[in-house]
Amino acid sequence: YPPASPPLMLVASGSTPFRLNLHVDDVGHTLIFGPTGSGKSTLLALIAAQFRRYPRAQIFAFDKGRSMLPVTLAAGGDHYEIGESDGDGAPALAFCPLAELGTDGDRAWASEWIETLVALQGVTITPDHRNAISRQVGLLASSNGRSLSDFVSGVQMREIKEALHHYTVDGPMGQLLDAESDGLSLRSFQTFEIEQLMNMGERSLVPVLTYLFRRIEKRLTGAPSLIILDEAWLMLGHPTFRDKIREWLKVLRKANCAVVLATQ
Repeated sequence: YPPASPPLMLVASGSTPFRLNLHVDDVGHTLIFGPTGSGKSTLLALIAAQFRRYPRAQIFAFDKGRSMLPVTLAAGGDHYEIGESDGDGAPALAFCPLAELGTDGDRAWASEWIETLVALQGVTITPDHRNAISRQVGLLASSNGRSLSDFVSGVQMREIKEALHHYTVDGPMGQLLDAESDGLSLRSFQTFEIEQLMNMGERSLVPVLTYLFRRIEKRLTGAPSLIILDEAWLMLGHPTFRDKIREWLKVLRKANCAVVLATQ
């Protein structure tokens, strides 16, 4: 934050001003408790709106029930309905998770992500599987086509091809994960509506969540950042999300990012 930055917000109660900051020194992680209907979502929207006063500030909100939709649109942000369909039955948002393979870290993440997809289909990952996946990711990095279908057409092991069928355009998750180009462009304010996503089965939920986490973490380069989790009981109840929240609370201070959770 720039020197002499203002407080997050100034609350007037009579003649006594109250300066509200989430941060204690350089730790801004915050937990908001309250009964249903008590205004937690309104407070989160106020925090998000006020946080935009800081230069280069960026906000990533995970929402349930579209509570953050008005403030996101009013602030010129992007509101993504993960797993929702458009009028023609196709997903409103489609991903190309293998689009970025420019660095060793990108390729290592892509290989691990593919391994996760294969394992979710009940296949026990062996060194041969890992070698085949890593080899194909390396080949994909130097080609123009980087969709999951491109990966499946090139990988040599039939077991991997069959396991990934579920996630290609020929399978039920293909319209969400097998795009030619990625529909997710992150800017300074984006909200992910995940109620529909959290209702999907494990085999569909985990690949999408892990990809979203990767995209967000690549944006955390030191600019003032907030990750907001409304109705956090929903996320804390799922092992993949819960483990990621635990990791964020431990390490994101170094990236100048605060995690704000609200739950009943």
